[in-house]
Amino acid sequence: MRHLLVLAAMPCLFAVSSCDGSGDASPGDVADVDPGDAASQDPGPVTCQVPDPPTAPDRFTLRVPQWHEFPAGTAQVRRRDEDTVCSIAFQSFCALLYLQATPAGASYADPFHTDGAWVLSDGTVTPVVAVYNPGFPHPNPFVTLTVGGTDFVLDHSSFGCYYRSCQPMDCLEVLDPDGRLAFNGCTPDRTIPLTCVRVNDDGTLPPLVDTFHPCPGDPNLGGNPDDCA
Repeated sequence: MRHLLVLAAMPCLFAVSSCDGSGDASPGDVADVDPGDAASQDPGPVTCQVPDPPTAPDRFTLRVPQWHEFPAGTAQVRRRDEDTVCSIAFQSFCALLYLQATPAGASYADPFHTDGAWVLSDGTVTPVVAVYNPGFPHPNPFVTLTVGGTDFVLDHSSFGCYYRSCQPMDCLEVLDPDGRLAFNGCTPDRTIPLTCVRVNDDGTLPPLVDTFHPCPGDPNLGGNPDDCA
């Protein structure tokens, strides 16, 4: 489980009609379970529906991601904003997450600044606390998210060659009020799947389609992540 790291949410950057402050996205109560049994806990059925992804650009003001240059010795390193949209479905909480993250340095060890994060749920856009972490040193990026008092980690269920992820974040971990892992949806069975896409260079949203596949070399499938061509 990733260590939880959160920053204060930034002011909403949506159109006024989408940010009237009414409503409060909430996933409800997280069951009080033994964190040692989190991997075997059944998250239960999903009782809601994720908002239609094509509505996201209408409700979210998607910014155009920018490239940033940082000095690295005698060279310059270019890194791009990691703006992400994810669909989340857990029990009675269904939402689209939009996160704006800006790199702070040339290295994957450098943090990202969260410029803004919001969820669209039940027709309402709500600012939330979320942080993009580049996942140094591999890198295996992940996002920590707090909604309605519940903490989540958006992560990966499959790691392949050299213990690196091979696709965007694809699963969800849910923490209990004490910060312990309550539901581990990132087992090889991917019990709490989600879908994430990176906002295109021109600020448009690619299809939010689940294209998950196990990574080549995944040790859970008999591969050897230390022996990859």
